[in-house]
Amino acid sequence: MDSVADTKSFIEAYPQFKKLSGTVAKHVHVVGELSSATMRHALFEVSEKEQELACQERSGHAQRVKQLLANEAVRHADAAKVVALYALRYEGHADAETNSLIDGLRRRGASDRLVRLVRAVVEYGGNRVRQSDLFGAQDAVGKITRRLFKVGSRLRLCCIIIDRENVPLQPPGHRCVAVAYLSSASANHLPDSELR
Repeated sequence: MDSVADTKSFIEAYPQFKKLSGTVAKHVHVVGELSSATMRHALFEVSEKEQELACQERSGHAQRVKQLLANEAVRHADAAKVVALYALRYEGHADAETNSLIDGLRRRGASDRLVRLVRAVVEYGGNRVRQSDLFGAQDAVGKITRRLFKVGSRLRLCCIIIDRENVPLQPPGHRCVAVAYLSSASANHLPDSELR
């Protein structure tokens, strides 16, 4: 500060400066607490397993869910969500290990309520009652839905909106099926059989 005028303007702006610094400190504290909770409860690992189950055809899902169940940092409710996703994904598969994973949920100390919740998700949201496939298989409803998309500016807008990356939560190389389809459609690279 070179002059009295500079000092005066600083003193006049000081309350605003103090207010903003308090706001910044609060934001930093909140972000710190969120980061701490994320690490404490292994939420990145939980999210990764959820996305693998929801978006990727892969062998070894059961083994990875068992590893998650063995991690004591994972909360029981988060473990139950992952087991429920596995149960929905592999419902009706002969080699599914759903019962084994539910037993693992019990062994780790999850409440009976959470165990019943996993079974209820399959009972009320399973293949028997849903009208379409949750995991991207080629069913009639999926084909009809794709035919409803029109190539044009609306489609490009949908691609922009859908293709937002949640960088810490997406597995490397992951690309959502909807984004891939919409991108192909917007670039006019869909086979004619998809447009009929």
